[in-house]
Amino acid sequence: MSEMPGIVLYGPGRYTPPVNAPVVDREFSRKIANFFRQLAGSVSSTYEGAIAMDIQIKQFIIDNPRVKDYLKAAGIALIIATIAEDFATSGAGIADDWACYVIARNMWILSNATTVGAIANM
Repeated sequence: MSEMPGIVLYGPGRYTPPVNAPVVDREFSRKIANFFRQLAGSVSSTYEGAIAMDIQIKQFIIDNPRVKDYLKAAGIALIIATIAEDFATSGAGIADDWACYVIARNMWILSNATTVGAIANM
């Protein structure tokens, strides 16, 4: 224990190098951007349109398993941003919280699906 309160003393120990953040290569980021453009162009307010979009999203995840890690990160970021919004608006932004939590939950579930069959049957 330090004799000087508020002073942290470091002793010899194991050095853990910092972890680099993942970098998305340009080809993969273009693929994701094109997919979102395709989705935006096919938005429909009908039940059949929603089912078709769901199938497109699942097929994209099956074809690009690397996207799972980004789905997890996006789900976590959505939760953090929703909570920050509530603090920033003194609770006035609470009306949309349930939708954000449902979206984040679905992102997390999709990212944790381990097989093609699990994704297709969701």
